Amino acid sequence: MVTHSKFPAAGMSRPLDTSLRLKTFSSKSEYQLVVNTVRKLQESGFYWSTVTGGEANLLLSAEPAGTFLIRDSSDQRHFFTLSVKTESGTKNLRIQCEGGSFSLQSDPRSSQPVPRFDCVL
Repeated sequence: MVTHSKFPAAGMSRPLDTSLRLKTFSSKSEYQLVVNTVRKLQESGFYWSTVTGGEANLLLSAEPAGTFLIRDSSDQRHFFTLSVKTESGTKNLRIQCEGGSFSLQSDPRSSQPVPRFDCVL
């Protein structure tokens, strides 16, 4: 099971590298929300930063269904992506950040309300 991060857990002395972000922050509060989220993700053990979708697929390929990691999104409209191993392979779900909260990207044709969260974790 993939349960560790590329970042050292002790001390978290690594500076936050926001230069890798492609999406433009819509406000100072969104910037702060994302910065705080990255710090929490670095401590979580399942944040893999700049891993690509292909690399996530390789990391998860030998793992059981339900194993997941969070990585930086390659889509410039989003900050993060959830990569999760399913019975049919790895699925990559973009994590949206809007209005001071996060949600998983959903089908725009769906009439179901999307749950929103104050933190990716």
